[in-house]
Amino acid sequence: MANIIRSAKSGSDWTSNDLPAYNIGLHRQPADTFFGYTPNTIPDGIDPAFLTATVPPNGNLSDHTYRLLQYLHLVTHANSGQESAIHDFAKELLRLLGFEERGTLLRSRYYIPFMICGDDRRVAQTDLCLVQGTTTILLVIQEDNTDIGSTLKLLLLSNTTTQFATAVV
Repeated sequence: MANIIRSAKSGSDWTSNDLPAYNIGLHRQPADTFFGYTPNTIPDGIDPAFLTATVPPNGNLSDHTYRLLQYLHLVTHANSGQESAIHDFAKELLRLLGFEERGTLLRSRYYIPFMICGDDRRVAQTDLCLVQGTTTILLVIQEDNTDIGSTLKLLLLSNTTTQFATAVV
């Protein structure tokens, strides 16, 4: 393949030509293959009543479930400019699922410095990430309003690649 020029640019500016330039390919695989197991039970942190509860919640739920449903209600009724509701819901859900353990923290709007194409003045900002210590990023959550399709894949891949590359440096 001909040499494709790589340049430092925002993930929202990526095109389909940038994937081969960075040797990035997409491969579908079943969830059980990707994760290494097939979940068949509700995680301990989630109240089984969550699956049948109404939004907005009523008073017959645990405090954790009630709070998660309040966040869900905010997400489903958020006005433009209230993206924080999505981040708050994701953070609460991950916390209830046990992602935030001793030694890890869920961080919102976390800036990650990185170098690309010799330019070290760049940063990537996560919507939400799970950090161990001060330098190890274990999980990145990035919200986007783009319609599902090739543009969303490009944006997700460019942001994830940026954040993965920074985490391993």
